[in-house]
Amino acid sequence: MVNDSPVTDADAPLSVAAQRANVTRLRESTPPRQISRQAGLSELRAQLEKLTEAQFRDALEVVADEAQRRQAGRLLGDVAEERRLEALRGAALVQITGRLAANQPGGVA
Repeated sequence: MVNDSPVTDADAPLSVAAQRANVTRLRESTPPRQISRQAGLSELRAQLEKLTEAQFRDALEVVADEAQRRQAGRLLGDVAEERRLEALRGAALVQITGRLAANQPGGVA
């Protein structure tokens, strides 16, 4: 089977100069923070690829432990906040009850 369609410049592979121009344009249009982050991720990926399976598992455990510690901290903070709000509600209830009793005929002044 013969392909009779004409070959155009668009079908030709990019020249080295055109490829470099594309890379330069991409770098110029990408914010420096993103380039730095991408470089950091590339470096991290390279380091991860060098790890043995046991080292990789250890690294995953450390990350998981840290995530669990953060989650536990958030939960403890939530519990502390809940207790604080409960204490405030209790104090407000006592205060309201005292004022209502004081305003009742024959109530405690």
